[in-house]
Amino acid sequence: MKLIVERAQESEIKALLPLIGEMKETVENDIPAFLVHEHKFTVSLLKLSDNQRLIKIISELIDQTRLKIVETKIKIKPLSLVIENHEAILAALLERDAERASALRLKHVEDIRGFWR
Repeated sequence: MKLIVERAQESEIKALLPLIGEMKETVENDIPAFLVHEHKFTVSLLKLSDNQRLIKIISELIDQTRLKIVETKIKIKPLSLVIENHEAILAALLERDAERASALRLKHVEDIRGFWR
């Protein structure tokens, strides 16, 4: 998150907001589409760090997670939490608060891990 705060322009961060809108539009009725939008959001966010290795690793993890979500037919409420987490992370980045954005990213990862416990 620190690299994103240091490198990304405000306009680049704001450009991610429509992806959150797409997630909101699909979370209740089209889980596969939601997962595509969520993946696109996460990769687009990571691209702002310009860390290609991290992008590759996280993209692979998302693909594995996506399969698990589809297999277990995860409930809508936890997926709505993903949207809330993304909104909070973007708000922190727009405020240039790398520490808070990092803490929120960690919370997001913990929330996702909690989906299959």
